[in-house]
Amino acid sequence: AIGVRRMARRNALVRRLDALETLGSVNVICSDKTGTITKNKMAVVQTWVDGAQSDREQLLALIAASNNRASLPNVGDPTEIALLMFGKEKGVERLPIDEEQVPFSAEAKYMHTRHDVRERRVAAPLLEPGDYIFLKGAPEKILELAGNRGKEQVLAEHARMAELGLRVLAAAVQEPGESMPKFVGLLGMEDPPREGVAKAIAEAKLAGVRTVMITGDHAKTALAIARQIGIEGEMLQGKDIDTLSPDELVRRIQSVSVFARVSPMHKLSILEALKRHGCIVAMTGDGVNDAPAIKGAHVGIAMGRDGTQVAREAASIVLADDDYATIVRAIREGRRIYDNVRKFILFLLRSNFDEILFISATLLLGFPLPYLPVHLLWINLMTDSLPALALGMEPEEADIMRRPPRHAAEHLFNGEWVRLAVATLLSFLIAFLYYFWLLRTGDPVEEARSDVVMLAIIFELFMAFGSRSRHPIWKIGFFGNRWMLGAIALTAALQVFVLYTPLGSFLHLVPLTLLEWGEILLLGSIGFLVFEFWKFFSSRRNT
Repeated sequence: AIGVRRMARRNALVRRLDALETLGSVNVICSDKTGTITKNKMAVVQTWVDGAQSDREQLLALIAASNNRASLPNVGDPTEIALLMFGKEKGVERLPIDEEQVPFSAEAKYMHTRHDVRERRVAAPLLEPGDYIFLKGAPEKILELAGNRGKEQVLAEHARMAELGLRVLAAAVQEPGESMPKFVGLLGMEDPPREGVAKAIAEAKLAGVRTVMITGDHAKTALAIARQIGIEGEMLQGKDIDTLSPDELVRRIQSVSVFARVSPMHKLSILEALKRHGCIVAMTGDGVNDAPAIKGAHVGIAMGRDGTQVAREAASIVLADDDYATIVRAIREGRRIYDNVRKFILFLLRSNFDEILFISATLLLGFPLPYLPVHLLWINLMTDSLPALALGMEPEEADIMRRPPRHAAEHLFNGEWVRLAVATLLSFLIAFLYYFWLLRTGDPVEEARSDVVMLAIIFELFMAFGSRSRHPIWKIGFFGNRWMLGAIALTAALQVFVLYTPLGSFLHLVPLTLLEWGEILLLGSIGFLVFEFWKFFSSRRNT
C-alpha cells in the first residue's frame, strides 16, 4: 500500500496489486510510439504536392482542415489538431462534413468524407460548386484508392520525409462527376521524442529490460525515431507478421525491436510470440482495440490522459502522464516494493522460529519456561510491528536497476534458506546458553526471564537493522532509513519505560543492572555482526 501511494505520486496508478510483484520480473516493454515515446504534439513541417504549387498547396490545406473531426484549440486527436493548425496558417476555412463515409481507423488507414460546396462560396477560389470527396490517410492506401498515378515519385518523397522521422499523411480529392479520387499531396508532421525517454530506455536496458516500439507509422519513420532514442535491433512490418507462422514469429521476435504499420491484432500476435519465448511483457495501449493485448500482457498499461475507458479498465496500471519514462520508474518502484516485502517477511521468520526452538528445548530438558505467554506477546509487539514496518519504508538499493529482472518462477526464499537456518540457530543458541548460564549461577527465574526477554528484543532490533540490505551496512549508510532509526529508538524507549516503572510487574519483568545491559547488548549484536561480515565476504566473492 505504501508503494502504491508512492507510485501514484510518480504518475503510475495501480489498479491491481499483483502487478507490483510482476513488475520486478518484466524483461520486455512493448510501447506505443505516439504519445508514449513521442510528445504527441504534432506540427506540419513539410509538404509536397503533385502539381502546381500555389493552388495545390491551398487544396492540400483545405483537405487537411475539412477531412477532420478535431476543433481548435485542443479538442480531438493531436494529428488532426496539427492539420487544422496547418489549414489556419494557410488561410483556408474548413468545410463542414456532410457525410463521414469511412471514419479513420487503424484497420482502414484512411478517412473518407463528403462535402457539398454548392452553397458555400467560401471555397470558390479553390473549388467549383458541387459534391466533393476528401480523403486522407496512409500514403500507400491513398495511392491505392487514387489509382497509383505517379506512384514512384510519391513513394520517393514519402521515403525522404520518413527518413527524417516525420509522420506522413497523404491527401486526395474526388471532384464532382469523377469516378476516382486524384492524388493531391503529402503532409510531413514532426512528433519529437519526449525529453528523458532516451535516458529511460538506456536505464531499462541496463536493468535487463528490452524496449520494443510498436507503431502504425511508416517503417522508415519508426526506424528513424527508434535510432534517435537508442532502440536497437531489427524492424518488422505488420504485413510481414501476416506472412509468418506463429513458430517463425517466435524465432524472429528476440531480434526485432521495432514494429511498424501494425494493427491491434498484430499487437496480440507480438504479445503471444514474446510470451511463448519466455518473456515477461509489459504492454501499453490506449484504444478500444488495444484492450485484448493489454489484458493478455503480464502487466497491462493504459494511457490515462489520451486513452479510452475500455483500455483503462483492461489495464493493471494507468499512466497519468502517458510517458514511457513513467513505466521505467514503475519498474524501479516495483522492484523496490518486492525487495522490501521480502525483507519484511524474512526478518519476521528469522525472528520467530528461534522462540519455538527455545521453548521446546527448555521443556524437553525440564527447565522453567523462559517465556510466559505475556512475554511472547510483548516480544512480538515490540519487534514485529514498528521495526518490521520500517523495512517497508527502506529506500531503493543503489544497484536496483543494475541487476537483471527477477525470474518469474523465483521463490520468495530463493537463496535465503541457509541464512534463515543460521539466524534461527544462532538466536536460539545464544538465548538458550545465556538462560542456562543464568540459572546455573543462581539467578532467580523471574530475573533470568527478564534477561532473555530483553535479549530477544535487542537481538531482533539488531537483526531488523541488518535486514535493510543485502549489502553491508557501512555501504548503504547507517542513517539511510530514518523510519528504522525511529522505530528502534521508540521500541527501546518503551522497553526501558516498562522495565523501570510499575508496568513491569504486570509483564512479570524486573529491572536490569548495568552489567546485565552490557551482557545483553553484546550478545544481542552477535547475529548482526555475523551477517554483516557474511554480506561483506559474499560481495567480495561476487566481485
